[in-house]
Amino acid sequence: MPHCNKKMISFFLTTKCNLCCRYCYNANERNTIEEKTLPLEIAKAGIDWYFNNYDYRHIRFYGPGEPTQEFRLLKEITSYAKSHSNKGSQVTVEIQTNGVFSDTIREWILSNCNIIWMSFDGMKDVQAYNRPLNPRYSELFNNKSSADVLEENVCWLIKNKGTRNIMVGARVTITDINVDRQIEMVDYFY
Repeated sequence: MPHCNKKMISFFLTTKCNLCCRYCYNANERNTIEEKTLPLEIAKAGIDWYFNNYDYRHIRFYGPGEPTQEFRLLKEITSYAKSHSNKGSQVTVEIQTNGVFSDTIREWILSNCNIIWMSFDGMKDVQAYNRPLNPRYSELFNNKSSADVLEENVCWLIKNKGTRNIMVGARVTITDINVDRQIEMVDYFY
């Protein structure tokens, strides 16, 4: 996932997250911290300023939380950018997500995003260990592991993209449990 020379406006939508990743900077206090969400008016003002000062029409949704946890806001910002009077029709949308979301959200992502980075640490045993589901959300996903939900969503997006111009990629965190399994990981992703 290249981080240099990107010409875009990035939105950190929320600190809310539906996982409790073992290596997260706030894994231990995930369910006790005060969660924050970006106000829509700030996002709109950012789009107005960026579109009026730059020719680029690329927007990105990113952490520190999981962007799909604020799905309504994600949709509103995207809609605002795509309908902007200053070349909104040229907007491309990128999202970095943990991939643990509902069927409704994945259908929206398929129809609205061009670049989808999934935080995906590899084989199911590694993913489930590194990125366990937050217990507050387990019933929403029928007590499946994050690995099961993520794999279903990735496979569904790839299978259903048809002729849409989208890219689905993996953003992997290497830890002591997958550092020696990188070849296996590439084969698994393939």
